[in-house]
Amino acid sequence: MKKIINGHKFDTNTAKALGSWSNSSDYNSLDYVGETLYKTKNGLYFVYGEGGPMSSYSHQIDSNNWSGGEAINPVSEDYAKQWAEEKLTGDEYEEIFGEVDEEEEKVGISATISRRAKMILEAYKADGKLTTAQAIDQMICKCEMKRWVAVDEPKDGTGDTWEHVFKTRAEAEADAQDQWDKLTATEKKHRHVYAADVKVSDLEDYAFDEDDILWTAYSACGYTDGLFDSNNIK
Repeated sequence: MKKIINGHKFDTNTAKALGSWSNSSDYNSLDYVGETLYKTKNGLYFVYGEGGPMSSYSHQIDSNNWSGGEAINPVSEDYAKQWAEEKLTGDEYEEIFGEVDEEEEKVGISATISRRAKMILEAYKADGKLTTAQAIDQMICKCEMKRWVAVDEPKDGTGDTWEHVFKTRAEAEADAQDQWDKLTATEKKHRHVYAADVKVSDLEDYAFDEDDILWTAYSACGYTDGLFDSNNIK
């Protein structure tokens, strides 16, 4: 197949095939999808794909009938790498793009999701021209997941600070109130006790270095109106 796109020629007969993937060994399956990553002589990447009438490569031939089809999609080098990560083995990936340091390796997951979630995922992928792995990674990292913290810290910034992490606002507020009540009158003059929310986007990179998220590794936290804050006590 050959296509001219934005003044560039993408030809499966002259470009170098780097790797191939399919979702089934049965080429005649209605939802069969097969894709091959190519690189042109000019260093441009593209994916040639083909599929059955129930695949993403199908096209409508009349009001009630669909047919299998094929397409060429130019992609960036970053997209080509993501495609290879998702579709090829580790050895095949490194044969194409070179050896990858261990710290750059991705973590594989397998999950079954609802039809609604899949439709949202496919739309997100299309909007950003992303692979499935890229889309899932971005959607998860942009989520508004949060925890609540109860904090007791010195007003002048010198001395010990303690922080407790909770899944609910009520637990954090109760803990902050309890800690405040335990302080002596003199201690209360020098301490700031409050409850706050911490979102994923508030966290520093090192919060994700271990198996569990370190929710106290935040660069900022939310002082939500109505939460317990000793500074508001007259």
